[in-house]
Amino acid sequence: MARLPSVLGTDDLPLAELYAARLDGDVVQLFGAFVPIDEPDLPPLRAQLAAHEAPAGVILDRWSAAWVHGASDLPPAAHEFCVPIDARGTTRPGTRRIRQVVLHDPDIVVIGGVRCLSYERTAIEIARDLAADDDDVLNALHVLCAASPTLWGRLRTRIDEWERLAYKRRVLERLDATAKRLPSETVAMPTAGRRSAV
Repeated sequence: MARLPSVLGTDDLPLAELYAARLDGDVVQLFGAFVPIDEPDLPPLRAQLAAHEAPAGVILDRWSAAWVHGASDLPPAAHEFCVPIDARGTTRPGTRRIRQVVLHDPDIVVIGGVRCLSYERTAIEIARDLAADDDDVLNALHVLCAASPTLWGRLRTRIDEWERLAYKRRVLERLDATAKRLPSETVAMPTAGRRSAV
């Protein structure tokens, strides 16, 4: 017998069966989808949940990407998506936000079959989020940088080289505050092999 997907919807089973499985305790309902109760809470599952019923071609952005990467314990109230600046996007009513941004190939990774911002680009985008609480941003940056020992240095170099970055000073302040929470060996600046300014 074929294994059912980790994230179930009405394309997989009739709604009545999904609700019956929920009542039996076999699945839980999250973000309009159903997940088997024994499915581990890992990045591929989070990515699939965040992108469930999302428009085609979108990329998980900001706090949705941070949640997928494990930098946030809770998903955002409204999932955030982006598309490349040259893509034509449409917005749909509901709990989704879609914005157009300049992206490069290394800024996008695929997790669980879903396109998502990379650790590096996620860190930049949440550091630029002025509406976010500083403690939430610093905690998320700490988790991302702790998971990738060279990330802080790559971020600092990339931000320094980025000529036209909105809220650049705020991003640098948040990165420097994050550095104080990290072991000294993780805040070293890269010495060579940096790509040119974004």
